Amino acid sequence: MTRLAGALRWCRFVREYVLGHPCNRGRPVRSAARALAWQVRKRLSGRALVTPLADGTSLRVSRDHTCSALVRYVRLPEYDDLCLVRDLLGEYDWFVDVGANVGVYTVLAAARARAGGVIAFEPDPLARDELERNVRLNGLRNVVVRGEVAGEAAGEVWFTRDLDSRNHVVVEPFAGARRQARMVTLDSVCLPATVPAIVKIDAEGYDRSLVRLLRGFGYVACTYDPDRRSLDEGGRSRWSDNLVFVRADRLAPVRHRLRAS
Repeated sequence: MTRLAGALRWCRFVREYVLGHPCNRGRPVRSAARALAWQVRKRLSGRALVTPLADGTSLRVSRDHTCSALVRYVRLPEYDDLCLVRDLLGEYDWFVDVGANVGVYTVLAAARARAGGVIAFEPDPLARDELERNVRLNGLRNVVVRGEVAGEAAGEVWFTRDLDSRNHVVVEPFAGARRQARMVTLDSVCLPATVPAIVKIDAEGYDRSLVRLLRGFGYVACTYDPDRRSLDEGGRSRWSDNLVFVRADRLAPVRHRLRAS
């Protein structure tokens, strides 16, 4: 019964998420077959697979990381936010990825900001190892990977372990596995020449005080609709619970460019 329930959940996931995703529009059979093929492959061989991401980049798909499997299924899993990075980040910009996991945002952003760069925070050693592999896979030399947690004040915090993409800062008593991690502030890491145009904060792993800090630095939480090419302040993304902050002084020129394109 447990296996049957699991199979039914997976079929529902394919129907609602994989087939309903914008990147799979008009290709239901091919999309479902690709998802099924990965399930078979990871059980038979367990070996990683390299799959296309966007803009000529690729990502390792591992059986140990759910986030990379989503790239295999739909290419741009957190569609609105990833399109925001793809469409709004300029060649000379800097991007900060708080909770980078295996590097989906990091790789895409680094490919866009070739003359700028990316600072990626990932405190979980297993995810960070996969992140660094993906950076090397794409030959990206403009990425700085850091093993700390980004927050409001420097110090030590507890961070969960063994939860894959759901690892997060622990701020209350926690009975599960955890590890200690160092917290640093963004202003201590981002030098004047590397002040980011966009900051993405993973919904699971961030320190909530970081949101207050970013707003104090003049960043605005934004949502992006790629189909309408509209950038709005506040709101909720349709495909993720992440927070994406854009520097306030970039909003007007970006909107002008979007209207003109």
